[in-house]
Amino acid sequence: MVALREPQGDILYMHPIIKKTFEIDIRALALFRIGFGIILFWDLAIRAVDLENHYTDFGVLNRSEAFKILDDYAFSIHLANGTLFFQAILFILSFIFVIGLITGYKTRLSIIISWFLLLSLQNRNNMLLNGADGLKIILLFWSAFLPLGAHYSIDSMSNQNSTNKNDTHLSLAGAGLLIMSVAIFFFAVFYKNGDEWYPDGTALYYALHIGSNVTHLGVWFRQFDFILQWGSYATLVLEFFGPILIFITCWNYTIRLIMIGIFILFQSSIALFLAIGTYPFINLLTPLLFIPKQYWDIFETNSLFIKISHGLNTTFSKFKFFTEASTEKENPLNAKLTDRFSFLILIFLIIWNITELPQINYKAPRLIGNTLTFFGLNQNWNMYGPRPHDHSGWYLISGKLMDGSEVDVTKRKKGKTDFSRPQYLVDTYLSERWRKYLDQTRFRYDSQRQLLNYGRFICRSWNRGKPENEKLGTFKIHFMWEKTLLNYKKAEIIDEILWHHDCFAP
Repeated sequence: MVALREPQGDILYMHPIIKKTFEIDIRALALFRIGFGIILFWDLAIRAVDLENHYTDFGVLNRSEAFKILDDYAFSIHLANGTLFFQAILFILSFIFVIGLITGYKTRLSIIISWFLLLSLQNRNNMLLNGADGLKIILLFWSAFLPLGAHYSIDSMSNQNSTNKNDTHLSLAGAGLLIMSVAIFFFAVFYKNGDEWYPDGTALYYALHIGSNVTHLGVWFRQFDFILQWGSYATLVLEFFGPILIFITCWNYTIRLIMIGIFILFQSSIALFLAIGTYPFINLLTPLLFIPKQYWDIFETNSLFIKISHGLNTTFSKFKFFTEASTEKENPLNAKLTDRFSFLILIFLIIWNITELPQINYKAPRLIGNTLTFFGLNQNWNMYGPRPHDHSGWYLISGKLMDGSEVDVTKRKKGKTDFSRPQYLVDTYLSERWRKYLDQTRFRYDSQRQLLNYGRFICRSWNRGKPENEKLGTFKIHFMWEKTLLNYKKAEIIDEILWHHDCFAP
């Protein structure tokens, strides 16, 4: 286990305001570790369903094409081999180390390898990525320098000199984790500069009409026009002032707790109304890190919390036979180096996020961009900026077999393709990853190249193992879209043919 520390002799750490602002309770770190690990496990499980389709040479993006869109200074061991077997081995390793993170076994090692494997996986096919993926990498990166295994873990069972579970942790890495977990909201405001956010207040109306990532509940909720208008304004206010208030309220823990509750309510509404993957669920965890020690002490007197705490400790104590080998120690020199490195990366991140804003005409020095790219930290937070899309749609693939019969390639069945509008567009996508991939084929600068890759994959996928007359010969990729009109008016549905493909063309 990593020994807890609070560096001495540094005025930055000794100042009481700094201590109150950036110290993190060990119980908060432990519960964050478990929750975050479960989300990572869930994400891997969803990805594993399309392991062959998304991450092998048989899939939508073979290695030759993946290298063409891989960022400079980015790495991916997943690109070392394109077979299903090789990718499956890497996925199994990812699952093993994520389980190590959840249980707190060799916690730091589990975090570092989980970060390495996840970043490698994301770089293997970056057409699948969403905002949550960048957030996962950032949180894993900072977590590697923090004592996440100090409590509710297998590691904590082996530490003979364990600090009391009621201790707090204070470090520059901890400050980095806290700052970046809320800075994503602060920087996001500057991308939302369209009139739809202000003064019109129609942004949430448009957002909840993008049917491809709106839940069934979100479709129902968009009827409340008045709430959507004021919700648009409230989003800007909360994203700008919330991160500031959650830090400056260190002098009043009650106000900080209220701010935490508002953030949780905000993210809960996103999770209920928008189908955007794990993003809101991660943001439901990070507020735990801001809960002051005094409130964790109060929570521990609650009977439910006592049962949960006892259950976790009992579970992890059953793995004591692992604990001898899991003990980790930290020396003072490493602590100082960690602080300096954390400070450097934090400054790099702040400069990067500021210079990426649309209002700034200056770009970050190449050294900063290349360093952050290597660690997977070169993110921006332009979700729904400058405005939500003003149209919505779904994808269809109509085709003909070699015997001349028509097939609905999307549903993989014979017969004419159904072009009628589904009630819930979100249900037309196999997963959030597929939705993101299909949108990328439409929006990217190399759209035609990616549609060609997708077309070739469709041919491979359909024709594998089929007799000659049942093989797919030709098909069209349609994007059925409609413009979003105000006042709930209906627009004409337009059939836009994105791509024609002949599976047997030279």
